[in-house]
Amino acid sequence: MNHSAAPLQTLTDKLIARKEGAIGWVIFNNPERHNATSFEMWQSLPLVLDAYVRDPEVRVIIFRGTGEKAFSAGADISQFKEKRSSAAAVKAYNDTADASSRGLRECAKPTIAMASNAPLTIAAVKRSLIELQKVPGERDLELCQRMVDACFQSEDYQEGQTAFMEKRKPQFKGR
Repeated sequence: MNHSAAPLQTLTDKLIARKEGAIGWVIFNNPERHNATSFEMWQSLPLVLDAYVRDPEVRVIIFRGTGEKAFSAGADISQFKEKRSSAAAVKAYNDTADASSRGLRECAKPTIAMASNAPLTIAAVKRSLIELQKVPGERDLELCQRMVDACFQSEDYQEGQTAFMEKRKPQFKGR
């Protein structure tokens, strides 16, 4: 993947945002912590999403993690002692994380979480990207939805859920 485009400004180097044509990339860059989301990453995410939403060239926003270990492990709990040290600090942290989550949920553009070892998901992502780069009247969004539905009904989806609950690496088979 070519990331030659100039990055957008974020509050930390642990969240990389780059635009490549119609794609706005959001890259969790905290591999030593399995790409866990730091407080500064929570702060940066709404800024990046807003910039992509305001950019008419960006048609889709794709999230991915750096490295092979994890997409994102969730919140970076190593910061909790410092960032959640009082009731006021907990409220500020929670408000920031909630604003970031709300920005993602309410994002006006399609968002995709990219997992490198899930073949069905990759096919759906590729097809979605092809369709989203077309002019609106020529897009086959029903095809995209059928592919997403197929992902959720797949054996790999069930394996991913089971592996997560059992805290083990999933064994995807492309089915």
